[in-house]
Amino acid sequence: MGKTATVCSLLFFMTLIQMSVDIYLPSTLVIANELHTSIANVQLTFFAFLITSGLSQLLYGPLMDRFGRKPCMVFGAMIFFATSIMAALTPSITLLIIARTFQGIGAGVFSVGSRATMRDILTHDEFKKTAIYQGMTWSLVPILAPVIGSYVQHYFGWRYNFGILAIAGLISVLLTCKLTESLKQRADNIHLWQILKSYGGVVSHAQFWPFMVGTVSDSILLAAFYIFAPILLQGNLGVSVIQYGWIMFYIALAALVAMALNRIMINRVPDRYMMMTSLLLCIGSGIAIITGCILGTHLIGWFMAAMMMMQFGMSWLFPLCISYAMRPMQLQAGKAAAVIGCGNLTSSGLASLIIAYIVVRNEWIFGGLYVVVSIVLLLIFARFKWPK
Repeated sequence: MGKTATVCSLLFFMTLIQMSVDIYLPSTLVIANELHTSIANVQLTFFAFLITSGLSQLLYGPLMDRFGRKPCMVFGAMIFFATSIMAALTPSITLLIIARTFQGIGAGVFSVGSRATMRDILTHDEFKKTAIYQGMTWSLVPILAPVIGSYVQHYFGWRYNFGILAIAGLISVLLTCKLTESLKQRADNIHLWQILKSYGGVVSHAQFWPFMVGTVSDSILLAAFYIFAPILLQGNLGVSVIQYGWIMFYIALAALVAMALNRIMINRVPDRYMMMTSLLLCIGSGIAIITGCILGTHLIGWFMAAMMMMQFGMSWLFPLCISYAMRPMQLQAGKAAAVIGCGNLTSSGLASLIIAYIVVRNEWIFGGLYVVVSIVLLLIFARFKWPK
């Protein structure tokens, strides 16, 4: 498989984790009613998937550095395919949570495997540009998945959304079998102490950890948005499943526009200024939510405007953090990708759990979270000496 085809396949793999969350978000209330459980228990399916897909990457990282990218990715794709079928056929919320747990284990390979393979075959400048395309594909998923999921829910039911994931899983199995192994120098035999020591070296690297914090913060804020949005829009404001899908479409469209602008400005605006602008936009979105609470404004348009501002900011933040975090990790690409993926997904899972059970209806805390996290990142990167 050539470089272009490989990169396109890897971009597809990296959308599967997000698609596995977004496509059935409009069905949250329906699943709770049909399986005779609470909304919080349905949101546990998001938590289970995100936590296992994140933690599994810590295992995939050293395995990929030792045995290669391809065999691990084929194995993970097969698990994802099988558990997607299981989720579609489940009769209870308990089995759905179990299916999502193992589905996350399979999906974890897509994130670490894709980033490690890209680091193997691309230069830093190519990786930086590809990170923007990655962000654009990630922007397309929130645009399309909730709309598709809402119509599938309306006409067929929520189980068919997992059927779509099963089809995507089958495609991923076929594509991973076609991949060319990219690892040129395999690591020595796996030893637990050496793995822990190497992970410690990656995390403590002076040019890695600030951008790692940036990607984790981005994931927490996105998780807060995706978990809070259906409760606010469908539960509090009473929008229909179809309306929810289209609202998410327009919000996510802002991210796609931001990514397109990012592609234009990449060689014109210094990365430091892009980073600061993205964080100021995230702060502005949080302030807008808090202002709405103060004024007693519970309008769908107000919420959409604030979240569009947030999408603009994070669509610039994420690719910068990913490209700079991976830049110094050529010899430890698998482990670095594993740390990033684990941090992103486990933080998303923990954020979704906390939001589901504690602050699910509190717009003040939702808006305040955006302000506080963005200010912390602003202080970190304002003092950071950017590499040339």
